[in-house]
Amino acid sequence: MIKRTFLIGSLLIGINAVHAQEMMPGEGVQYANPFQTGSARFNAMGGSFGAIGGDISSIHINPAGSAVNVANYATGGLNLNMENNQGNYFGNNQRANKTNFDFSNVGVVFNFENSNPESSLKKTTLSFDISGNSFLDRDVNFKGINENSIANYFLQHANQGYDGAAVPIGLIQDSNLSIGDLYADLNSIPQGFSAQQALLGFQSYLLDFDSGAGNYVSTMANGPYLQEHYARSRGTNNKITANLAFDFNNRFYVGANVNFHTIDRRMTKEIYEGTQSNVQNGVTEILFTNDLYTYGNGFSFNIGGMAKVTEELRAGLSYQSPTWYNLNDEFEQFMETIVVTDGASEYVDASPYVITLYDKYKLKTPGKINASLAYVFGHNGLINVDYSRTDYTTMKYGKGDEFALINNFYKDHLQASNEIRVGGEYRIDAWSLRGGYRWQQSPYKNKELMDDLFGISAGFGYSFGNKRIDLAYTYLQQKYATPMISSGLNDMAKITQKNNMITLSYNVYF
Repeated sequence: MIKRTFLIGSLLIGINAVHAQEMMPGEGVQYANPFQTGSARFNAMGGSFGAIGGDISSIHINPAGSAVNVANYATGGLNLNMENNQGNYFGNNQRANKTNFDFSNVGVVFNFENSNPESSLKKTTLSFDISGNSFLDRDVNFKGINENSIANYFLQHANQGYDGAAVPIGLIQDSNLSIGDLYADLNSIPQGFSAQQALLGFQSYLLDFDSGAGNYVSTMANGPYLQEHYARSRGTNNKITANLAFDFNNRFYVGANVNFHTIDRRMTKEIYEGTQSNVQNGVTEILFTNDLYTYGNGFSFNIGGMAKVTEELRAGLSYQSPTWYNLNDEFEQFMETIVVTDGASEYVDASPYVITLYDKYKLKTPGKINASLAYVFGHNGLINVDYSRTDYTTMKYGKGDEFALINNFYKDHLQASNEIRVGGEYRIDAWSLRGGYRWQQSPYKNKELMDDLFGISAGFGYSFGNKRIDLAYTYLQQKYATPMISSGLNDMAKITQKNNMITLSYNVYF
């Protein structure tokens, strides 16, 4: 069994959590804060449905919302997501565009009227919905000229990764074993990840061992260095929801969900560095690739209630539990360099070609509370306001000391985040016009790491017979910072992420 350990390095604000691989806090935050998408009506109104319901996607905000439906219906939709990420690194701007189609949601609602007119329970509603996260498919690229080399990443692991001391040279050098065999054998020791990084640096001739000093030195040629970062994320984070809701006297509504989550995601990062100097000896180019495949499942639940304060004024209150994930990681690394000796260049492939399967681990994302008010203008329209609060300091990996550093990072650097969503709808005969606004406070205390999220949306629907078609446009923007490499350098790239999403839904009432 592979043990997960941590060592102190320099991650973002000076903390780097390392288990069997380096766990970046942003990965957990992303799973804790997915972009909830749903039907076109839901998206057009900014996901603001906590006090009105009546749309299957509203159950993700307030599970009581399904009891407002007056008919059985089935729905399905597609998203066209166009994402633009602009990276700025040492003043150099670079864009990465990604367009993808996927489903927004597929669901069905069944209403069961109570045949007893004297009963306060007027209706029971059973709903099922499958929704996706359209924003896991993304590319983030940036490049610039840096005076500091990514060789510092390998040096830090080599000189400090063995319980604060240098990795013994005997662990990473054996003429009888291949690079792959050495790399695989290091999985069996607690300091294995750092030793593997030392191995990649040493076997690619980027590091040399000074036997007199008992530590490693870099053989990277003098800078400055052109550094390029290419990151690709592909995958899904889907949620399957079963909902049960009750209508009491056509005035009070209560409901609950059970949710089953699945994650299947591959993240590939390629980091290139090349010296801008003319040299006769030393490493002049590095291509370092990390491929992480994460998969697993999770569970959560929701409870909520809604009330008609008057015929026009509605109120809602709901709670979304944490999501408890069980996750698996498969990890592969590739290391290539160009080494110059007396002016002659040599290509070196120090890739181990080993896929490491790490121990299953747990992630608990924070829960959320939501309070809502809505005003209904008869049959002409409505407006809804949602307020949500999520305490990201409660996010936690696993149990025990092995996850202490990253969990302490969350406690120290994250905060409770407030969110406001406003949505409105106006009906003209068979047409419905919609609009929405969304603002979400950064989960980080330091907004330079991740800024607030801002979004606007608009759309329309048209009803014909027992069918309705809806179209929505959503724009989201958020700025955040990301490092060139996970440790060894403090230099950050600033990313501006913009999403333009078009959602088309089709509803059939029966």
